[in-house]
Amino acid sequence: MEKKYAELGLSKEKTDLLHEYFFCFSNLYGVIMIRDAWQVFRNYEGVGLLHKKDFEAFSDIAKREPRHPYTILELKEAYSGETTDDPAKLLIVNNRLIRPGYGKYTLLYYTVDLQGGRPYYMPAEKLEFLSYAENRFYLSSEEKTWPAFWAG
Repeated sequence: MEKKYAELGLSKEKTDLLHEYFFCFSNLYGVIMIRDAWQVFRNYEGVGLLHKKDFEAFSDIAKREPRHPYTILELKEAYSGETTDDPAKLLIVNNRLIRPGYGKYTLLYYTVDLQGGRPYYMPAEKLEFLSYAENRFYLSSEEKTWPAFWAG
C-alpha cells in the first residue's frame, strides 16, 4: 500500500487526514457516496488542499487496505443491478452496517432508505465534524440481535 500511496504523491499528513475524514464519514453518515464525501471534504478544507481526482484515487487505494473501521464498496458490489465503475460512485460504509452471510447489506440498504436523499448534516465547525473520528456509531440492542431483529 505504501507504494500505491507514493505513486499517488500525497504527503503522509494528507493521507492521514483523508483516513480521518473517511472514518468521520462512516461514523456520522453510516453510508456516503464518494462524490458526496468530496463535497463535505471541500466544505471543511476548501479547494486548494486536494484535487478531486486525488480524493477518488485515495479511496481506490483505501478500498484495498485491510483493518479500517469502514469499507469502500463499488455500487455493483452492493446493488445487483448496478454496472458502473465510476470512482465518484464508490460507497464509504461503516463496517457495522455489513453483516455476514446472505443479506449482508441489509443494514446498508436500510440506512440509505432512512437517509431518503436528504442533504447530509454538516456541523458548523470542522472540529465538531472531526470529532466523529471517535467511535460513536452504535447499534441498538435490537440491531445487535441480528438476524432476529430483521425477521420481524
